[in-house]
Amino acid sequence: MKAESVRRPRIIGFTLVEVLIAIAVLGIVLAAVSITMLSSIRQNHTAGNRSQAAQIMNYLGRRIAGGEVSQLGGTSWSYGTLATSFTDLSREGNLADTDLYRAEVAQFPRIGLGTTAIPHYRVTVCWNNSGSESCVSGDTAGPGPGASSGESLPGIN
Repeated sequence: MKAESVRRPRIIGFTLVEVLIAIAVLGIVLAAVSITMLSSIRQNHTAGNRSQAAQIMNYLGRRIAGGEVSQLGGTSWSYGTLATSFTDLSREGNLADTDLYRAEVAQFPRIGLGTTAIPHYRVTVCWNNSGSESCVSGDTAGPGPGASSGESLPGIN
């Protein structure tokens, strides 16, 4: 007599060890994606602040190039004063909260252009960036000698 072998049906599925390993791998991948996403959000926020600061710098530079230096009401604006000093700045379109920025205009020696010299200005706009201050700055030229207030430089305004 031959002993009959009993075939046990094979159970289809994953073992507990396989499931735990898959969950661990998935957790590591999700952690890496989360870190990358947070870094991207932080960089995007910094780039947005820099873009806003550049728009404010451009606004002040246009005012200077247009001969409105004496009408700026000063050469330095601390945090929270730009919107009150420049009411039209809030209508500049796509600007965020101007109270988060400070600005400064410094005058440098005149720039010689042939036989004339025109004023040279540096506009700096700063904001708080994760506990430290970040700034952008740019140079512009004022109107030439004899230009009246509001008279712009050709090709600049």
